[in-house]
Amino acid sequence: MPRNGKVDSTRIEADVLLWKEFARQSSIEHDYERSIYYCDLALDVLKMHNLRGSELCAEVLALKCRYQREVYDIDGSIISGEDAKYLYDSLHIRNKLYAQLLADLACAHANNYDYGKSQPLLKKSIELYAEMSDGLSIVDNYNLMGTICMWNGDLINSQEYILKAIDFFQKNDIASLVEKELENYNYTIGDNSIVAVKSRVFMTNISSLSILSQLYQEQGRFIDAIAMEKKNGELIQEMSDSPYYDYLYAYHLRWLSKYYQLNNNYNEAIRTGKESIQRFPAFYKEEATISKLQLAIVYSEMGDVSNAIKYAKESIQTSHSNGYDEIESVGNYLLSTFYLKNNELQKSEKVLSESLNYTKQTIKNTIHKMTTEQKQRLWNHYEHHFRLYRTIVAKSIVNKEKVSQLYDYLLFSKSLILDTSISNGLLDSSMLDVTWKDIQEKLQDKDIAVEFFTTPENDEEYDTYHALVIDKKCQYPRLVTLFHESDVINTPSYINIGEYIWNSILYYSNARNIFFSPDGILHLIPVENMISDGIADLPGQYNLYRLSSTKELVRNYQTQKYSKAILYGGLDYNERLKSATNENKDKSSSFLRGIAKRGGFDPLYSTLSEIQSINMLLKSKCISTTLLYGDTGTEESFKMLSGKGSSIIHIATHGMYVVPEDVKTQKRENNFEFLELLANEKNPVKEDIALTHSFLVMSGGNRIIQRNSISYMDEDGILTAKEISQLDLSGTDLVVLSACETALGDLYRDGIYGLQRGFKKAGVKTILMSLDKVDDEATRVLMVEFYRNLMSGKTKHQSLKEAQQYLRKIENGKYDDPKYWASFIMLDGLN
Repeated sequence: MPRNGKVDSTRIEADVLLWKEFARQSSIEHDYERSIYYCDLALDVLKMHNLRGSELCAEVLALKCRYQREVYDIDGSIISGEDAKYLYDSLHIRNKLYAQLLADLACAHANNYDYGKSQPLLKKSIELYAEMSDGLSIVDNYNLMGTICMWNGDLINSQEYILKAIDFFQKNDIASLVEKELENYNYTIGDNSIVAVKSRVFMTNISSLSILSQLYQEQGRFIDAIAMEKKNGELIQEMSDSPYYDYLYAYHLRWLSKYYQLNNNYNEAIRTGKESIQRFPAFYKEEATISKLQLAIVYSEMGDVSNAIKYAKESIQTSHSNGYDEIESVGNYLLSTFYLKNNELQKSEKVLSESLNYTKQTIKNTIHKMTTEQKQRLWNHYEHHFRLYRTIVAKSIVNKEKVSQLYDYLLFSKSLILDTSISNGLLDSSMLDVTWKDIQEKLQDKDIAVEFFTTPENDEEYDTYHALVIDKKCQYPRLVTLFHESDVINTPSYINIGEYIWNSILYYSNARNIFFSPDGILHLIPVENMISDGIADLPGQYNLYRLSSTKELVRNYQTQKYSKAILYGGLDYNERLKSATNENKDKSSSFLRGIAKRGGFDPLYSTLSEIQSINMLLKSKCISTTLLYGDTGTEESFKMLSGKGSSIIHIATHGMYVVPEDVKTQKRENNFEFLELLANEKNPVKEDIALTHSFLVMSGGNRIIQRNSISYMDEDGILTAKEISQLDLSGTDLVVLSACETALGDLYRDGIYGLQRGFKKAGVKTILMSLDKVDDEATRVLMVEFYRNLMSGKTKHQSLKEAQQYLRKIENGKYDDPKYWASFIMLDGLN
């Protein structure tokens, strides 16, 4: 067989080429596992003869990458592809095989939700094809780039690449393209070659039109999507002599059915959906099962639930018989929604459980290797499975098995993206496998654990709130429905929410210690400090522990031995030391630690006294301390703490959270350019955007408001949650944010995206923070008393609770109003 223009004569290469041909033939039959097997045999031959560093080895590895991608063995394809790329690079080979490898490797990364790695590889592949004047391969990569941009939500660049591809075919006649490809073909010109090349040209053109119609769908242009897909169908019909014709036409019909469905043309959606199922050749059984799911969705939207169930069942049965696990999982989810529509709750729960078992395993197998962006893409794909299960169980007659399963699913899914089950970059599988029984074993007689969760109410804007409660002796968790969000959302300060929550939960319990994990708006409300006419003084009678998830109880929280503390306070926001340390300043004024004006952030005089008092308490226990005040408490000084292992970090300063709808106003009025630093990035991850909306003001922070000439990518005196999340604070046991609104952030289904998320991602164990604006002097008193209690040997939780009680009583109750103390909450303070 010819290779690089020469005939291979050695027996070694002959054996390798034979295995390569077997692998190619198996791939034609869609038997990719056997293809990989033959590639491995070829690699064994090369290894045996010390040829693992050869060009031939690179070719085999590149083939293996392609076949592994076909069977969605993502990790394997990335490994094989990277090995092949390394060999090509080290041998300085720049050929079509290398260019194709880069495209295949880009696909593997994209399938693994890592779009940041896939796009540069594709651009390099396009450059190589351009050097070789291979226009058709460039268009293939334009199509692929357009698809990946669309997956990434970058619709503008997706359209740009697809229009480039379509423009190529508008400028080049298909017949001439076929002729040009045949001139470069390595095989004898004949009927089969002509058909193969013609199919290649047509399929590339068809792919461009198909992707553009999908893009129109993403843009909500359903009529345009239908028109483009019809044009695509006409082009496919010109390929009637191709062996791929039936497959392509059936695939086209499935997309057309979807576009008709989205445009509410259900009759045409059913017609094209049924024809799609019939058109797929028997060899493409997997594709036909997907078409059946599409048809099931159409029937469901029409209100024909019986037919929806029928087609979903058929798809699931075929998928199960043939090992199409992902399709079976999606089918089970859809079937569950159809049963729920039919009010068949028991059947709905049963099939969804089967889907969730697969989903959990898929997440466990992949999430520990993923970036934050990849995790969010993965969670977006599967989140609705878990949320549907919540709805089913909440609507069902109480069943202990279902409720127990729901608690376990909550444990698995809560804080999943936040990495609370990830340690040093590795998956802590034992934490992902925690069940409610494991938590129960950690409870004492007077303890209860509470997992709050929400369920949507049809198409309503607001959710219903529930709690799952366990104690030391219960046989299964108790499900308690609490309130509908609309009942409390308009109540000033949510003052009555404590009654809605705790009266319902504590009615069944004689608990003293309550360990709870919030959900929804409960992230934004200090429910552990609620006082109202309808409920007793909650923090006075109970110990309430706010947790990322109640599975935190399973962790080994040892008594902390503090050795080193960093204290920020008395910061000069104009970088003039005297403004923060001048003792002659009038300190009688009460400032809030989080108000920005056009002129800048006001100095907080009590914060210097605060950290000086805390410093004395810590030093009395032989704890090494560093005080950063005046112009020394810079953003740069904080970032230098990364990896240093400070036991305590205390920050007394201005804090702020800007709600998304106020971002542009704050940017305009206060020059907060950093709020939209990511605006020019292509589809930034929602977490990155949200984490720029919460920040702490460090020394020199007024430079931004005063529009001093600085680069916003440099240390500008504004420390955002995004910047904090990129640090290594894994050696820090306690962070105290003695500032306003430090517990707030953008609220999403998987938690609150603000400073607390930034510090948690950085590895901090416990955070003390505030949900509202706080008074400067009252906060100083509270914080000093907190550290006094902590240094006396009390736990972090008890130290805060007693400090709040102390503040409420001093000066004849001057600070008894909840506005002075109730907004301070502690997350994961179990030691």
